[in-house]
Amino acid sequence: MLQIGPILLLLSLFGIHALSSPVGTAGKQEPNLRSSKNQYAKRNSGSGHLEIELQHIEQTYYATTLEIGTPPQNLTVLFDSGSSDLWVMDASNPYCESQYTGSQTYNGSSINQASTIDCSSFMTFNKSLSSSFKTKGTSRFYAYYSDKTFADGSWATEKLTMNGVDVSSLQFGLGNCVTTPVSGVLGIGFPRRESVKGYDNAPNEFYPNFPQVLKNQGIIDVVAYSMFLNKLESDTGSILFGAIDTSKYTGDLVTFPMLNIYPDVTDKPATLMVILQGLGAQDNANCKAETFVTSKIPVLLDSGTTLMGAPKEIADMMADFMNATFSEDEGIYIMECPTKETLANTDYIFDFGGVQIKVPLSNFILSAQSEGGPCGFAVLPDDSNTMVLGDIFLSSAYVVFDLDNYQISLAAANLDNNVSLEDSIINIPSDGNIPNAKMATVDPWSTYETFTVTSAIATACTKPISSSSSSSSSLHPSSQLTTTKPDDSHIPSSLATTTADAPEQLSSQVEIVYKTKTETIHSTVVIGVCNAKSYTTLTN
Repeated sequence: MLQIGPILLLLSLFGIHALSSPVGTAGKQEPNLRSSKNQYAKRNSGSGHLEIELQHIEQTYYATTLEIGTPPQNLTVLFDSGSSDLWVMDASNPYCESQYTGSQTYNGSSINQASTIDCSSFMTFNKSLSSSFKTKGTSRFYAYYSDKTFADGSWATEKLTMNGVDVSSLQFGLGNCVTTPVSGVLGIGFPRRESVKGYDNAPNEFYPNFPQVLKNQGIIDVVAYSMFLNKLESDTGSILFGAIDTSKYTGDLVTFPMLNIYPDVTDKPATLMVILQGLGAQDNANCKAETFVTSKIPVLLDSGTTLMGAPKEIADMMADFMNATFSEDEGIYIMECPTKETLANTDYIFDFGGVQIKVPLSNFILSAQSEGGPCGFAVLPDDSNTMVLGDIFLSSAYVVFDLDNYQISLAAANLDNNVSLEDSIINIPSDGNIPNAKMATVDPWSTYETFTVTSAIATACTKPISSSSSSSSSLHPSSQLTTTKPDDSHIPSSLATTTADAPEQLSSQVEIVYKTKTETIHSTVVIGVCNAKSYTTLTN
């Protein structure tokens, strides 16, 4: 489970929409790096793919290590499928508490100390220590996020190495003034999502970003990558550029067309979105199930978001299933913390048509800050018609993003395997024929729909008969039942083997000499002794 404390801190810092922004959980700070040798990659020369191990920083966001400069400086940058630029924080950032003097300004206004950030727990880039740093032109770099944080600076080039691969041709933003408290962000989305337009002195020109550079250098054959984030409680995940790993998923891998929700702006998809066909939940501990919606909903698959964003109507239904209510003070849904049994038996079911992804309730629970306090529910309501499926969803899915062919493949993640085997890795060809994948046959999305339910996604089980004793208990001689044989070595053999018709008022006459419980196909059996005779009580 996620910790509610850090999440609430992020919400208080960034506002309610912090975790549904492109960068989302950038508020967590990563530990200092240790080695200049990056151990987080597996690549054979000319293999056609590149695997990068992702570090799950404090179970809050996924990051990878970048070596930048000459000599190299190590930075851990947030790995983000929801944005497209690489940027790093400059060591002289006046918004760092350690750099604050009270006299700095930004855009003509004094920097307020309350807006500064603690930069002591992560690395920043010191360009003055590098002999290979170059400013690229005179254009401005600027990235603004929906959590109201930003990175502002200039474009640059530098000696860049990631996982042993030289990507120095990749231009990046140097954040001279940054309020997003991470070393940097590595965006791997479409180039047309790059932060190159819409602000003063913008370059207004797209460029080859990280996945495109890998293709241009012949490292991969196609701009495509498969993502395996692993269990939320795991310290690592992985991303495989140019290939899929058949050992990382179970069941069918189904391919869907990417969705273009901006047809008036562009004729091709610009975001990593697909259509969700339905959503429900199932609690097998209490034989409870509910289908929330079977209308088509555009969903963004975003590794830079920790939690999940949903239209308020849907978020309310998801929360209500667990009796969670929205707290205006906390800015999230809160609830009584679920029992271990409920956690182990409850799933939210995401139906994409052809494949369903079950996400365990534990992924949605933000554990209480104090013993006995309420838990949080990790879905944030908003006023949009779309959903943002962040890490709490993606950790249960195996996702293949094919940006060259505008398609996304989905399968249930194989969470019992987190080690790639070379013979399970298959390169993705340039024609977009995802190996071993089936093409979806669902109807395409055309417009936003009213949220309705026309069929059941989740089905309730049949609640088992109660095992507690009651006046309706039926009695049978023990010879008529098949039970697990108890250890009766301490009971006289005459008592242990005696059978007889049960007395009418056994409950008032029983003196229990020996008692055990054993399961039959129908009920719980209590073996007891009455008047020196053994009986089995079949409790209903």
